[in-house]
Amino acid sequence: MTECTTIAPVSTSVSTPAFPLDQWYVAGFAWELQDAPLARTLLGRPVVLFRTPDGSVAALEDRCCHRELPLSCGTVEARGLRCGYHGLLFDRAGQCLSKPRKTGHCVGFEPRVGTAQLELVIGCSRRPSRDRRTEASP
Repeated sequence: MTECTTIAPVSTSVSTPAFPLDQWYVAGFAWELQDAPLARTLLGRPVVLFRTPDGSVAALEDRCCHRELPLSCGTVEARGLRCGYHGLLFDRAGQCLSKPRKTGHCVGFEPRVGTAQLELVIGCSRRPSRDRRTEASP
């Protein structure tokens, strides 16, 4: 089990510097993703990065849609990331796979994995478009 600290909610009274949106931002290094989820804060937004057992890289908002606990405190499984609090399972796109009565989701990001860097688009849209991804410089 991974030891994890509680992340305080982002305060709306603190002003966040203006960053260009819908751009690729370096989120970490490929070698950092092992068996456990990795928590990062990008542009003031909590994000969790993880690698599934098949080697795919995924990035979600680091917040469970049920009780808003950090998903980075959870565990990686074959189908996605399991929240450590109530055990909800989220796939790579952020769709909840194990909540029987309601459909839940968290914001998912499409990562770009280079030889060493992991990059994410942070912006206005919930998911970066394929066109935007292919236009980005390597």
